[in-house]
Amino acid sequence: MIQAARLQEIRTRLGRNGSVSVSDLAKRFRKNPITVRRDLLILEKEGFLKRTHGGAIALAGVEPAPYEERVKQSAVEKSSIAKKAAQYVSDGESIIINAGTTMHAFAMHLRHRRDLQVVTNGITLVAELAHCPAAHVLLIGGETDFKKLGTVGPLAEEMIREIHVSKAFLGVSGISLDHGLLMHSPAEARINACFARAADEVTVVVDSSKFEANFIYRVAHLGDIHRLITDGKIKADARRCLAQARVELVIAEDF
Repeated sequence: MIQAARLQEIRTRLGRNGSVSVSDLAKRFRKNPITVRRDLLILEKEGFLKRTHGGAIALAGVEPAPYEERVKQSAVEKSSIAKKAAQYVSDGESIIINAGTTMHAFAMHLRHRRDLQVVTNGITLVAELAHCPAAHVLLIGGETDFKKLGTVGPLAEEMIREIHVSKAFLGVSGISLDHGLLMHSPAEARINACFARAADEVTVVVDSSKFEANFIYRVAHLGDIHRLITDGKIKADARRCLAQARVELVIAEDF
């Protein structure tokens, strides 16, 4: 792979995960780790990242991958965990679903639930929720985040402050075992913090790659959530940390 292609791939991975490792990139590019470190040095000088021991982390301002690309990433895992998460929704419940590709898959698995009251900032979710019999859907207004295809901003936050639901189902950009649920931008973090406060019970729905992501804007601490649904690739240290925080861990195995 030529250098220009490698640099673009690194930018894409930073936008998706918030961090990269030299060893993973060396395997993917089939290059010596020294070559990868030189690539990271170039991107550091351009202001895209900060090098760390064994890799690099994204700096604020690095754009996430386009929505159309993220839909395809970990698609099997997302569908599996979304299907599992749908088992925690009963007919007639009031729920919040945030914007994102995993939550779009989650909405697709709610088609047989009746009389749901759904609050969402996810623009793409509305068409899927239209298939739920007798569903009442409130799309939160606000500024449009075209990367996430969701609404954010002060207007959206103000609307959420007047709402209470029984359950919130949230996807996040990353999970830090030390710092909790993280988002790519401050606007995303603020609206999702509002979502978490508006619900009696918070369930986080993420594929296990999100535990390797590194972002700086916190939504909530791990102890603030009740349940986390993910795939079987979650590592042992993450399992231990969730247990210590008394978060119910649910593994979706059917993929």
